[in-house]
Amino acid sequence: MVNNIEIPYFFYEDVCNYANDFLNKYHPSRKIPIPVEEIAEFQMGINVIPLPGLHRVLEVDGLILSNLSDLYVDEFVYSSRPGRYRFTLAHEIGHIVLHKNIYAKAKFENIQE
Repeated sequence: MVNNIEIPYFFYEDVCNYANDFLNKYHPSRKIPIPVEEIAEFQMGINVIPLPGLHRVLEVDGLILSNLSDLYVDEFVYSSRPGRYRFTLAHEIGHIVLHKNIYAKAKFENIQE
């Protein structure tokens, strides 16, 4: 537990089921490449915000705030590494899908928190 928040454990099959449910809802054609940026912004209403130096300061390529609508991504990754950018978006969306309840309990409104 972290700050009285229980962190669930997911088995591989559980994660696969969440991923399949997600794709059924947001991209049922399963046509590759998955349009992860369009899903995040237009279907999920997530604000993708490039931030200079995010990786240098926090050693992460991206993070999502507890409001689940502001997703920060390192500006260099955003502008220069398209594969890593797409992975980062998918990774942060995974946090939303798997840990929505945790984010509801662990309120943080900005990067410093």
